[in-house]
Amino acid sequence: MKPQYKPITSDEANLFDAVIQENKKDFDYPWHYHPEFELTYILASHGVRYVGDSIENFSDDDLVLLGSNLPHCWINAEQQRSPSCAIVIYLKEEFIHSEWMKTNEFAALSQFFERSQKGIKFEKSVALKLKQHFFHLLTAPPFEKVILLLQILHELSLTKKFHTLCDHGFSDDLNFSNNDRINTIYRYIQTHF
Repeated sequence: MKPQYKPITSDEANLFDAVIQENKKDFDYPWHYHPEFELTYILASHGVRYVGDSIENFSDDDLVLLGSNLPHCWINAEQQRSPSCAIVIYLKEEFIHSEWMKTNEFAALSQFFERSQKGIKFEKSVALKLKQHFFHLLTAPPFEKVILLLQILHELSLTKKFHTLCDHGFSDDLNFSNNDRINTIYRYIQTHF
């Protein structure tokens, strides 16, 4: 099955967005992709996570980084103890591919984002260590959000407690021809309704 393009709602002036997903519509989005890098922290849910050619179970405190245009979806199990909830950070390509990311100071982060093209799953101990930072990202003032995000990404780039999700030979042929038209329509609807 071909993944669907999913436009991500965001403020044009932001380099990234941190959102909480608590409703079924946001959480159970079908097999999809988008140009934004995605860092997802599952607060409450369990089921099956599909990323590229990877299929794994997930549960509370699941932490995954997905590269740009990497097809994915989380499917909740039918029997949930409590409502599904996740904190999702969408990082725009301008953030990842900016000039300052090419400097020596950000070399480790740059390599980290390259690895994310196959998807990265972090161990639960790493997620728990950073959990409060994720909550703080939702309410922090803009400048503090950037500092917090860089701290989270720095910690994640240094840890050895992770595994990549997709096989090294994985690639998905995506059709990007309609993305710009869909984005234009989506922005128009968001602005006018």
